[in-house]
Amino acid sequence: MTGVIPTNYEIVFEPLFHNFRFNGDEIITLNLSKPTNSIILDAAELSIKESHITQGRKIIPAKSSLNEKNEKLTIKLAKKIKGKVKLSIKFTGTLNDRLLGFYRSQYKDRKGKTKYLATTQFEAADARRAFPCWDEPAVKATFDVSLLVDKHLDAISNMPVASKKLLVQKSYTSLGKLQ
Repeated sequence: MTGVIPTNYEIVFEPLFHNFRFNGDEIITLNLSKPTNSIILDAAELSIKESHITQGRKIIPAKSSLNEKNEKLTIKLAKKIKGKVKLSIKFTGTLNDRLLGFYRSQYKDRKGKTKYLATTQFEAADARRAFPCWDEPAVKATFDVSLLVDKHLDAISNMPVASKKLLVQKSYTSLGKLQ
């Protein structure tokens, strides 16, 4: 992680209860204090769909490879870069039932029907199961988290809701900035 300093994560989660999966889209603001062509993050049990770096108005293609055994995601660039950049990653994951990362829980409604909810457990090193990140306690950054859910569902958090937009089939809820 030498020379790579994350300062902010903008993350959108979309839980999909019909198949217990989720889509994720994140933009990580990074300060690269020295030239690098490789960025290594923590990631586990995720499928990376695409990634790229933006520096100013310039888009720099990136190749990603996930080492499941070591729980590391490597982002490789064709050339070395330095300075303030934004790393964009699209990914998917499983809403597991193991109380790790972004997971599902269930309950019975008043009629006895099983219902599901999505919740998180990021302590220790489990944030990496929800989104690519640096999840060591010494690495501090701010977070802007949003949830895209079916419009008949409510998105709640221990943070206040900053805004909520109703879309055709979904509801987009942005939470306050997490420090």
